[in-house]
Amino acid sequence: MSYFLLQKLKLRNKTHSIEKGLQCRVKDPLWLAGMQHSMGEFRAEDGGHLVKAIVDYDTLPVDSIVKGVDDPSSNAEAMPFDVNIPLEVTVEEETSNSQNILVSDAWNPKKLEYNFSIKGGDTELSSQGYLGTDLDWFNFKLKNKGDIDGISHSKVVNLSPVRFKGMPLPRWWSIEDKRVDLGQIKRTNLNYLSMMLLEFSFIYSNDWFVFPLQHTVGDIRELKKLEVIDSFGITSLSEPAIDTQPDKQGWEVFTLSAPAGEDSDGRSFYLPNTLYSALQSEAYESVSFLRDEMANLVWAIEKKYQKDGEVINRNDEVLDKDDMDQSAEESSPLLYWDSIYQTMVDLSNFPDEHQLGSDFLSPIASYSPKKFPPAHWIPYQPQQINNEVGEFNLRRSRTMDNTKLKPQYKGRILSESTYIREEEITRTGIEINCYYQLALDSNGAVHCWRSRDKKVDTKRALSGMRFDSIDGTDQN
Repeated sequence: MSYFLLQKLKLRNKTHSIEKGLQCRVKDPLWLAGMQHSMGEFRAEDGGHLVKAIVDYDTLPVDSIVKGVDDPSSNAEAMPFDVNIPLEVTVEEETSNSQNILVSDAWNPKKLEYNFSIKGGDTELSSQGYLGTDLDWFNFKLKNKGDIDGISHSKVVNLSPVRFKGMPLPRWWSIEDKRVDLGQIKRTNLNYLSMMLLEFSFIYSNDWFVFPLQHTVGDIRELKKLEVIDSFGITSLSEPAIDTQPDKQGWEVFTLSAPAGEDSDGRSFYLPNTLYSALQSEAYESVSFLRDEMANLVWAIEKKYQKDGEVINRNDEVLDKDDMDQSAEESSPLLYWDSIYQTMVDLSNFPDEHQLGSDFLSPIASYSPKKFPPAHWIPYQPQQINNEVGEFNLRRSRTMDNTKLKPQYKGRILSESTYIREEEITRTGIEINCYYQLALDSNGAVHCWRSRDKKVDTKRALSGMRFDSIDGTDQN
């Protein structure tokens, strides 16, 4: 017989003081010093803490706008505009032309987007491809960089370390905020942005500093010099973090892209006067563009349009007399195809079944003529414009054979877009909507205007178009 003896050891303080415990004494300091030396912790480095910075920069106000700029050879004139009015209102607003028709001067009907540029002195910023939402600094790039020397500024500012929730604390014996756990960020697929975020948060977050710099909206700013001073009084010149490799240009943040053929220096920035938010009405005009690879067409589905202030849904629209006449023209008699005599047979000419059998002894097949989609489906056909490069335009067409009838489209979007660039219609399709918008600017002024936007169309639709076909074979 054997016995096991278990003994439990408990720690007990000899005194009620925790002073020695908080001292974190090292029993073998020589071993610890050796480990620090092997890890390179004794290498000399500048451990100065950044204290303040000296910033020199110039600003130039923007005072004119050119709407409808589509290519560098455009001769559109620059018009002055009020910088206090939000830039979205200035760009998107619609005005009446000489024919008393509302038009948007900045809207490009071939690309279905806004194109414009703004100027300040001999410096010009271009915005090509503004889709009608979230206008900000990243919608602009330098088209021509002149002398940005309107007003010179020199400021001395205090630097503050970057702080955010869940940030690792620089001191030991400190507990981070438990409400944010950055270590729980998980991605099923490799995501470089997530990896960069984690690397910045856990490794380099203590190396970043921020300082406030006042910037007047509507001004272009060019940074001349940035010097930082640390706690040892050492002054260092800080340069923009720009990759000078040509194939990596254009990925900078909070700076304007350089003109074509030039390298970005990362010193220019533009802060537009934009709205924080706006009230948006329901779309009073809506058109979807989708590709039909089987028919080699692009369909423009006109869903809504406005007539005399009333929004009309074309799916619920009652056919008028002209459309009903056209529908009647498209109707065809019941036809059959004789597979031996290779001819079409109209059964209305053979009321007697035996008469049909005496004249046509071969099997016949049911024949279906082509079917057109609804009248509000307007086709766009490809048209080659450059034989060497292979560029194509999409030209507006029609499914109705009678060209004397009024156009199939009834809204302003399709009436303006006779031609559309082929590359603008994505494989998933796009949707163009027109809205009324109401907003308050930073000065408390009320603005109401018409606007358009372009976005991906998530709803797929089938045209139902079919060409002539033979459905089957019947024996007589």
